[in-house]
Amino acid sequence: ELEKATAEVTLNDVKAYIPKLFASEWSLETLVNGNLKESQAEDINNLIRTKLQPAGTNATAATPNQQKFQLDVGEGSSYTVPITLANPEELNSATIVKYQLGSRKMLSTKDLAMATLIGSMIQEPAFDELRTKQQLGYIVSAGMGVSQNVFALSAIVQGAEHSAEYYDSQIEAFCKNFLSQLKSMPEEELNSFKASLESALLRRDLNLGDRGVRFWDPIAKQLYNFSWNLERVKALRTVTRDDLVKFYTEKIVNPSTRRRISIRMESPAEATREVPLVNPPVEAVTIAEVDDLRARLKPFSSTA
Repeated sequence: ELEKATAEVTLNDVKAYIPKLFASEWSLETLVNGNLKESQAEDINNLIRTKLQPAGTNATAATPNQQKFQLDVGEGSSYTVPITLANPEELNSATIVKYQLGSRKMLSTKDLAMATLIGSMIQEPAFDELRTKQQLGYIVSAGMGVSQNVFALSAIVQGAEHSAEYYDSQIEAFCKNFLSQLKSMPEEELNSFKASLESALLRRDLNLGDRGVRFWDPIAKQLYNFSWNLERVKALRTVTRDDLVKFYTEKIVNPSTRRRISIRMESPAEATREVPLVNPPVEAVTIAEVDDLRARLKPFSSTA
């Protein structure tokens, strides 16, 4: 649909649309990095805003306030959103799983340190198990991410040989099995992961570009805390194996306390595939439409 629409767009269409784009509510965040005074930085920001905002409009340059939803309101929950892909020739199915950890205000600095550590520890085993050994698909990844100030552990598998439900159940099985790896991991290996993460968080800026990337990271995540790397390092040094196991069990494994959602993008070709599940199906509430899911949930508070 986008390809067809793009083919019909003319230069005049684009020029006519630009004023409409910036006439509605929009946001502007500017990072000025270098040998400049605060007043000069403000001048640059105001110049950009003036150029973008049409005269006579009430557009805002405030921080975007997009709504973000909790997957539950204190109880553990799991949801599945199946989506049948419209392209009849699409052979690939994919599943994205997110374990919502909470907003920044809901998590302590130690929680953030543990989430970051688990995210770095799980990347390679997830790829090795789901991609190399099981060969589920050519796109496999897992790790910790932040979107609109909400933290989540995510995993994705995309391939053309199995169903999206199959990928979902395999991701679930891997995440459960990873708990055993945490419990049995030699102390030396655990300390090595901690040291490697600390080194990455304390990495010195080699140039102005590096500094810009480091400053922009908490802006893009809507954290606005430019010391959060240092704070996580201090907390990381207090993290024990028992802390990690408890955190991972609560947020990822335990159905009564975790917040899980999977988006299953199902290829039309799944109807011809006969690949039985090798692990139990994920117990979750199936949601037919995203709007239905939104209606079930409550947004994070404006201060979260």
